[in-house]
Amino acid sequence: MFSSIRVGSLLAFCFYIYIFGLAFGSKVFLVTPAASLMNVFFPVIIALGSLYFIKQKHDVRDLGVFFLLGAFVISIGITTIFYRNSEQIKDTFYAFHIVAIFLIVYTITKNKLILRSQLFNFLYYLYLTLILASIVQFLGVIGLGIQLWHEELNLDHGIELVKGPFSNPNNLAIICLMFFCNLYWMAEQLSMRKKAVILVVATAIILLLTLSRLAVLLFILFFYGYLLYQRKYKLFSLLLVASALFLIMFVAVIFNLEPMKVETDSEFSFVARNVNRLIAIRDIASSSGNDSSGIRINSYLYFFSNLDRAIFPYGSGNYSNFYINTKFDSKLISLNPHSYIIEVILAYGIISGFLLLGLLSYMAITNIKNTRTDRYFIFFLSYFLLLTNIPSSVLRMPLIWLFLFLIFYFCMLESSEDEIKQPTLLTSD
Repeated sequence: MFSSIRVGSLLAFCFYIYIFGLAFGSKVFLVTPAASLMNVFFPVIIALGSLYFIKQKHDVRDLGVFFLLGAFVISIGITTIFYRNSEQIKDTFYAFHIVAIFLIVYTITKNKLILRSQLFNFLYYLYLTLILASIVQFLGVIGLGIQLWHEELNLDHGIELVKGPFSNPNNLAIICLMFFCNLYWMAEQLSMRKKAVILVVATAIILLLTLSRLAVLLFILFFYGYLLYQRKYKLFSLLLVASALFLIMFVAVIFNLEPMKVETDSEFSFVARNVNRLIAIRDIASSSGNDSSGIRINSYLYFFSNLDRAIFPYGSGNYSNFYINTKFDSKLISLNPHSYIIEVILAYGIISGFLLLGLLSYMAITNIKNTRTDRYFIFFLSYFLLLTNIPSSVLRMPLIWLFLFLIFYFCMLESSEDEIKQPTLLTSD
């Protein structure tokens, strides 16, 4: 029988590999995409996590969290009767990945199996590897290098976009933002300013290459919120004035722009693409609303005006059954609602959906009431809900949940001046 320390060490080791698998999805697999590192290590860490959890002492708060998780798992199981195809079963499996991440993060951080500095360095280099691999893949697709993995051409916009291993530039943008927000906060705590600067530069480059407007905007807004969180009011005021002046000039420019024709073989396609996306911001409230931004806003309004039809689950992937008789083109939204809240409620119904939302609320309320709270979690939770309006499908990207849960438990752990010097199950004096 494994001792508690050996189980914890093995769990921590598998946790690293599992995170790597989550970061690259099915791009790192054994024989078939279904046997990705993410999927292979899923049952391994569940078994190790359960074994280690049984060996530990738990308080009422622990049991409350796991009760909510159990209720969420049961509710997902009940909604399987509404599933009609393999894609919906796949989404259920991804939902269980979210639960697995929650359990493992809880165990790893609460019992300090890994030092914060160790985890930061691993995530830091993993993130830079992800960005570098995404850029190399981008260069390969446009014929300037080798392709690391097969990717279908996307010439609809006249230029390839940086997608990374997530098959969608918006998905890559959201992953990078979540990585950045978590790592920047940890770098500040660990006094790693040089690495924090590298994070800012690397994130800015990759977001600009994805051409995700909302991602770039939220990247900028992150610094506003973070300055307030750190109570740097003078710097916040200075940045706010500078941004206001820039915004005035920006508005003056885009209101005088005219749409540009995008041609696949044109060397100006990249410029035209970006100019047209700026114009889309200007025309976001137009009556047509058939661009990506207008469709999202129209879909959100449609959802809240038809909330009574979302009481019972449609099953993940059946969003088209909800978006019927719309006055806007709902093809894109029918595939992916582009909103975490809407996606969860439509897939699992209001009861099941709000169980998961209730879990996040429980975490926030517990954090506020606890004397060891760190306001950063409250800030990040609000930011998380904004971020999840970017990607195609949050339920198929379990990695983004890792950072939410990591921040929560880092905030809840008691901090001490000599925390970094304390030995863990992976290190010894």
